[in-house]
Amino acid sequence: MSKIDSLEDQAETLFMSGNHSAALQVCEQLIKLDPDNPLNWVKAASNLQELGRVNDAIRYCDEAISIDPKESFSFIEKGICLVLLGEISEAIGAYSRSIELSPCAHAFSLRAICYMRKGVQELRLCVEFLRRGVVDKKTSHEKLAVEELKKAVSDLRRAEDLGEENDDTIDLLLAAIQQAEERGLRADELEQAVAALGGAPSA
Repeated sequence: MSKIDSLEDQAETLFMSGNHSAALQVCEQLIKLDPDNPLNWVKAASNLQELGRVNDAIRYCDEAISIDPKESFSFIEKGICLVLLGEISEAIGAYSRSIELSPCAHAFSLRAICYMRKGVQELRLCVEFLRRGVVDKKTSHEKLAVEELKKAVSDLRRAEDLGEENDDTIDLLLAAIQQAEERGLRADELEQAVAALGGAPSA
């Protein structure tokens, strides 16, 4: 086994055991030995974000992307970091680029979660405007919520096609969408939808 192979095994074992500081040190060794391998930078980024150093992780992802713009894992990891910073639209862009390069269930599921978050945010705004009696704004946000939730359903179904089970989450989304499209959601139903979707998988 070569030194690089040995270090890669060490980094993986340390990451899986939750020893991210030690794993990061090994990843830094890999970067020194093979700086043109984008996956070395992505693995280091994964450990950085686990350590709470999210901005550093994004910098490493960007380095990986500059080395090989066609490496899809770089965009997945960057998307995860962007979500942690609350930059959901930017994360969707990163996941979308990963899907363009190499469609996989994980990327579709992660992007679906982002669409769900945007949909839930719109549902919360519906509740707020409904309580204020501002019906037109409630309706507009309800439509936006439906659009985002439909995107989430589409992505979750694509993920299922690629082997990932999402039946329960899809059912929750479809129920909220059906209520909104058929007759509009009342305040209590909106709150129930938000609560239900809040229990869906998160990134």
